[in-house]
Amino acid sequence: MLRQEIVEKLYTICNTSGIVLRNDISFQKQMLVENTLSEFLGFKSLIWDKKPSRNYIKRNLKDADEGLHRKYVGYLYSIYFTDPVYDPGTIFSPTSSTSIITPPVYDDSTLEPLQSITLFWNPLSTENNREISEKEKNIIRSKLEQVLESPASFRPKGSRICTLMYYVK
Repeated sequence: MLRQEIVEKLYTICNTSGIVLRNDISFQKQMLVENTLSEFLGFKSLIWDKKPSRNYIKRNLKDADEGLHRKYVGYLYSIYFTDPVYDPGTIFSPTSSTSIITPPVYDDSTLEPLQSITLFWNPLSTENNREISEKEKNIIRSKLEQVLESPASFRPKGSRICTLMYYVK
């Protein structure tokens, strides 16, 4: 399984952004997390730990090698999931051939979230300082209506980052 698939599987199990501790999820979910991480990182077994220790390793799953801890027992204290993170080079690239809704971008001074919708169309004329024709306005309106009817299909794909806090013996 790819690293991002592991992160998404773990996120689906835990179903929350932020820090996940042992008591935050049910016993069944704890077992699913243990099995998923044991399979990926190669632990002989994985046990949820109740208290933090000074010996913990903080490791981002995207940097972890598959089978990294073969033959070791792992003691997991916490899992941390970020909200979706976006590649700045692609957040303004259309997800379809027509439009994109950007993820929220925050104003530095007010911390107000802002989003934008970018519509792409072929202009009927390449003249720069001209009025937009009625035909083009109708094309733009129909593209905007498509975006507003199903916004999820026009959003870029983000990826979550998953960081584990654990130690091995």
